[in-house]
Amino acid sequence: MNKKVVIVLVVILVLSLIGFGIFKFTDSIKKDQEEVKMKMQNISKNYDTFNNQIDTFNDIREQLAELMNSGSIYYANFYKNANKITEVLNNYNKIRNEIVNGNKELIEDCKSYYSDYDINTMCSTFNESYQNVDEVIKKDVEAYNQTVKKYNEWTKKNKGFKEIKEYVLTDK
Repeated sequence: MNKKVVIVLVVILVLSLIGFGIFKFTDSIKKDQEEVKMKMQNISKNYDTFNNQIDTFNDIREQLAELMNSGSIYYANFYKNANKITEVLNNYNKIRNEIVNGNKELIEDCKSYYSDYDINTMCSTFNESYQNVDEVIKKDVEAYNQTVKKYNEWTKKNKGFKEIKEYVLTDK
């Protein structure tokens, strides 16, 4: 009789351990699913913010292009618009820094692949746009600085015009 009690207790213990293991496993899966759902909600929310930042970035880029392609491209008028251009470049640099420094969470969350097609599309678009921001502004500033160099060379030949400093991007 003693053997039967021991066997029953062992069976109950084994079944309890199996039941507890199944409970922990399903609980862990449920927690992972909730965490993934939260990440996807964060991606959606943060992507909207990022998208607004990109729109602002593009608007400022258009302002810069308008200033650079207007009469300011002629050296005689360039100095008059230099302060406006510098102000636009400062705003351009500021939004670039906001994009670069303000989207760390989105960078981390977009390192994973999700079951939701829309979320994966957002992450793909984010990663591509995020990488392009730095390249684009550097090229635009480089183009501006090339114009400044040519303008400064022109001022040496044509007296009465002040030189302009090249623009330097700052990371904040």
